[in-house]
Amino acid sequence: MYLAVTKGGADAALAASLFHFKEVSIAEVKECLWQHDIPVR
Repeated sequence: MYLAVTKGGADAALAASLFHFKEVSIAEVKECLWQHDIPVR
């Protein structure tokens, strides 16, 4: 997600499959983005 936003310039990213198959948790993604000062809901 971080690279999609920073390197790819995405305004939004879809990650349903990652969460569904438990590749990563929503909390982990949010924490990573917050640590890099990227706003999330």
